[in-house]
This record gives sequence, structure tokens and C-alpha cells, in this order.
Amino acid sequence: MFEEIAEQSTRYVIQNGKLTTKFSKCDIEQLNGILMKMEMVRMSRYRILDSTASRMSRFRFFEVMKYLHFNDNSKAILNRESPSYDQLYKVRPLLEQF
Repeated sequence: MFEEIAEQSTRYVIQNGKLTTKFSKCDIEQLNGILMKMEMVRMSRYRILDSTASRMSRFRFFEVMKYLHFNDNSKAILNRESPSYDQLYKVRPLLEQF
């Protein structure tokens, strides 16, 4: 699942003309861990990011969050009248894991 999220996020970066960034499975796993820690520990966001800087820098955290994608936008069906239109298209791969 993390590998697929990394691939889709990298694809989104390329589609937006930012060819310098590539995401790995490790980036997504670290992001997931940091987000879980943010939910469990009552600290300001910046203090938590400072405490996790050895794993992922603050800049990288915000970069991954900015481009985080779960599905390929180029395959989306935008016509709401279409019978195959899916309101949850962007997060469907994530939902299918559960």
C-alpha cells in the first residue's frame, strides 16, 4: 500500500511539472508514523516535527503532505452524470485496503 501511494504521489508531482521530487515507500511510512504520533501526543505540530527531524526534515514533511496522492488523476471520470462516476475516486485505493 505505501509503495502504491509513493508511486501515485510521484506521478502527481510529474503531472504538475515538478520533476525534481520523487517519493519512496520509506517517505510514506515515515509520514504515516509522524501523523500517528501527532494524533497520540499532545504537542504543537512544530515541536513534534522537531523531535522527528532525524527521520524526516520539516521541509520534506510538508513536501510529502503537499503532493500526497492515492490515485491517478488522469484516469478520473469527471462527469457526475456518468454511471461510472465515483465520488470517492481519490481515496478509493486506500478504502479498498480495509
